[in-house]
Amino acid sequence: MIIIGIGLVGGFSIAALVKGVFDLKNRIDYLESFLEDTDTRIDVVTNKNTQHFVSELEAVNEKLKGVVPHLVSLINSKVDNLEGKLRADVTSGTEIVKVIEASRKTNKRLDEFIETFQAQ
Repeated sequence: MIIIGIGLVGGFSIAALVKGVFDLKNRIDYLESFLEDTDTRIDVVTNKNTQHFVSELEAVNEKLKGVVPHLVSLINSKVDNLEGKLRADVTSGTEIVKVIEASRKTNKRLDEFIETFQAQ
């Protein structure tokens, strides 16, 4: 009986060990399959996002191609207007008169300072 009992316990232990190894093998196979599926999904999402990013970038680039010439012409127009205004001011002497008037005021203040200094 003892030998039969030891044999049964040994048999059950070996059966449990074999079942555990088999279950572990199935679990490892499942995890490997899960990792492959996850990698595939990541690749699909990455490719989709890359394609979306590229298409959005191309759309922005096309919009910029239309805007840049307009901005350049607008800037050129504003520079031309400013240049014309500066030429008109210099030609009319407006800027020169302003400089002369500022110089006169400075000279007058300097003369007043010198008189006050000499009076002390």
